Amino acid sequence: MNRRPALLAGAAVVALLALSACSGGQSTLEACAALSTTATGIAAEVSSSLGGFATDPQAAATGLSKASEAFGASVKGITNAEVKARAEAVGSSLADFTKTVKDIAADPATAADKASTITDSSRRVQDSLNELGALCTK
Repeated sequence: MNRRPALLAGAAVVALLALSACSGGQSTLEACAALSTTATGIAAEVSSSLGGFATDPQAAATGLSKASEAFGASVKGITNAEVKARAEAVGSSLADFTKTVKDIAADPATAADKASTITDSSRRVQDSLNELGALCTK
């Protein structure tokens, strides 16, 4: 059996991968893996912050701010355009959600009036996370 075509195909794949690495290209898998490392800690921070919202809204707002900033910083290192766009959507929705929580923390009397706002904002975060997750699990 002639193995030359298989060897040439293998060499071509290796060359393409090497060129991709040299040009700074980031695969979807690499981009998602980079985000995943940070996302685990951020998810814990968000969960912890929201868990204490009823008793200490200021601390919740501070925790969410830290999580939002950390996620934004992690997105800056993503060069894959498709992953970056979806990650930026997550960052934007998380920033909006954080602002809503901060507003409520600053004036807890408005919490009931802002219930639908926080629900909508939370839904946007979840939707954007779902879209990013769908891309990263293809």
